[in-house]
Amino acid sequence: MKSFFVILLLTFAFNAAAADTVRIYDPTNLSVTGFTNKSFGLNSTEPSGDATSDTAPARVYLPIKSGNANIDYSILSLSGVTSLFDVTSSSHFLTFPLSLTVGPTPKYLYTAVRIITSGTTYYVINKSSSSYSDLSNAQHSENLKPLDICKAVDGNGGTACNTSLLPTSTSEISSPFKPMVYFFLSDEALAIDGGVAIDPTATSYSGGVYVETQMTNKVYDSTEMQVNINQVRVGDSRVMIDFSATATMDSTFKKVAIFNRAASSASYDKLSLLGAGTIFNQETSTSQSGTFTLNGLTNSTPYVLSVAFEDYFLFVTTLSPTHDATPLEIQELLKKQACFLLTAGFGEEHFVINYFRKYRDQILASTWLGRELIRLYYKEAPRYALEIYKSEWMRSFIRVTAYILYFLFNYYWIVLMALVTCYYLNLRKIKFLKSNIKL
Repeated sequence: MKSFFVILLLTFAFNAAAADTVRIYDPTNLSVTGFTNKSFGLNSTEPSGDATSDTAPARVYLPIKSGNANIDYSILSLSGVTSLFDVTSSSHFLTFPLSLTVGPTPKYLYTAVRIITSGTTYYVINKSSSSYSDLSNAQHSENLKPLDICKAVDGNGGTACNTSLLPTSTSEISSPFKPMVYFFLSDEALAIDGGVAIDPTATSYSGGVYVETQMTNKVYDSTEMQVNINQVRVGDSRVMIDFSATATMDSTFKKVAIFNRAASSASYDKLSLLGAGTIFNQETSTSQSGTFTLNGLTNSTPYVLSVAFEDYFLFVTTLSPTHDATPLEIQELLKKQACFLLTAGFGEEHFVINYFRKYRDQILASTWLGRELIRLYYKEAPRYALEIYKSEWMRSFIRVTAYILYFLFNYYWIVLMALVTCYYLNLRKIKFLKSNIKL
């Protein structure tokens, strides 16, 4: 009987400790959606913990409408979204995935907003239509309007959004607007006009979860930043693209987006213009210049490729000038490159192949012996090229050998200096040993 009361007491203590909390549902896979004219996914940053501290919140990035130009520079325009978040609209909202744990006492789910970057004053802006009780880690989707966040900017219970405090320029905003949202449970009857202040650290309002809602309307047009394709190289079912930009995108940079265009163009187009194309592939990247490979392409199919950078707010730079590329089957690539063994080893166009092709044409072809070597090479090499291409270790051997020869041909003076240095040091060592023997 005594053990029964101990178990009952422990159960009661556990339920009391676990009650009345709001958490991010699956914080390691945070998925926040938005709605304007249709639903779309928003970029978000997962919290370092469970988002129960305003110093380590979850983050969501909201593209804010400022004129018609914004959607022209947003990746969302390609999926049929015609408007970004309008902070004056009562029909636009975002949906947060939450998890509720509530004890036997009915509680309402409240939303409060802190506008300034620090402090403990939050203004209540929303309340669930019904109360919750006797829940344990129950999944819940909570809708929130950017309008309601904006109405709380002044903290005076305003009925309209004070847009003068929000980003308004399409090119001058360098820092996003960052209201902190706090979801919490309470059985109190709190007004939701944006004028009631609460302190989340107080016991009656604790147990909630923090989400920083970053907002911006910053776009990168061609006068501020241009992305360029420097070189395109083809391989078997793939294309390699070297890219760079004329300026550095800020810390919101997230992806390199590759487009398959309808036609070639040398102009820097907005995404929404006809002919901008569709997203062919996207590469997550932390570098603003480099090389990436598009795999799984259809051989002998022409592609018209263009590149842009995408940020966390789903804004995209203007498109780069296009480059045409047609991936080739290895047999066609071997014929085109006319350098069988090296092409089989690299499996694509490559600067090392180009170097040895130039060496063949300018050095070997100028002598009788060189021409005989070239003739012998083209007589025997084609029969081995496909076998090399099918064998990974043989391809690796060809590549390593080619790189070594390329280095020796171009930097032979470094090898000579190294040999001379070793020879000199060895002489000194011998002289030193001889002098010690005499002593």
